[in-house]
Amino acid sequence: MHCLTPWWAITRWDSRGGAVPEHEVTEMVLKKIATGFLIVWGLVLAVSLRGMAAEYKIKPGDVLEIIVYGHEELSRMVTVKENGTVDFPFLQDIPVDGLSIVELREIIVIQLSKYIAQKPLVSVVLPETYPIEVTVLGQIARPGSHQIRVNSTVQGAIGEAGGFLPGADLTAIRIVRKKTGNGGKEEFRVNVKDFLVRADVDKLPRLQNGDVIIVPSFSGSSTVKVLGEVNRPGSYELTLGNDTLLDVLFMAGGVTKKANTHSIKIISPWKQSKQEIHINLNKNMTSDQFDALPEIKPGDIVYVSKKPFEWRTFMNFLRDLTTLATLYVLIDRVKNSQ
Repeated sequence: MHCLTPWWAITRWDSRGGAVPEHEVTEMVLKKIATGFLIVWGLVLAVSLRGMAAEYKIKPGDVLEIIVYGHEELSRMVTVKENGTVDFPFLQDIPVDGLSIVELREIIVIQLSKYIAQKPLVSVVLPETYPIEVTVLGQIARPGSHQIRVNSTVQGAIGEAGGFLPGADLTAIRIVRKKTGNGGKEEFRVNVKDFLVRADVDKLPRLQNGDVIIVPSFSGSSTVKVLGEVNRPGSYELTLGNDTLLDVLFMAGGVTKKANTHSIKIISPWKQSKQEIHINLNKNMTSDQFDALPEIKPGDIVYVSKKPFEWRTFMNFLRDLTTLATLYVLIDRVKNSQ
């Protein structure tokens, strides 16, 4: 009766006719299995990626990387315009929005084959991440230009700009966008408050490179509180847009004689970590460092404390009092001598 010999028990022979040690045979077999596994895994991954590319539909605003191997002059990054076209040779008049990545690659191959002798090898890639630049203005902590990831929404741009300031009107955020072709502009509004309440992602459109986001404020919401040793303590509305500490103190009628101008507090409770800074107004005024005066933001609190008790002041008062008492005694003596 014959029995089958397991594969791991079969004797292997090298090129010289000698038997290969068993442990080397096992290592050879394991290497072949691992190689086969990697090949299968690579095929599955390629099919999966092809399926993803076939499912995704190109839309305006997408950035595509087109690579034509052997023709570096044709390889480039292109942006899908509002009319659905891209700035690529022989494709300017062909809309590509709504196509899959695979369909676009096939169209490029067909178009280039008319002018290239051999069938071109083309690759179209939709990069997952790349930066775009937007400008955020209005009631936010850090107005100006900011770089955000492609396909980011208004919420992402606001987060990059430091978040909303108190009094920001989240229901009427404006997005100004340049139109392609005619050089005009279009503007539309976004209700971020509606998104925060309903968690509806569709309420937040994806931003494009060059967009300008304007966060308005409620009427009368750009206020700052001025407390302590000022002539008219209270709430005041910022009007200049870049009001400094000196501007705010003037609004409050200036400081009193008892004010400690060596250490004026500016408290920003609207920041994530409640921030408090101390400003030596005397130093800034005497050294003409007006540019060093901090800018006051809506929601800030300015507090001017009293001058601290000083022994020098007390001693001066005591000296003046002693002088008056001495004069009184002398005058009294003169009167009695008469």
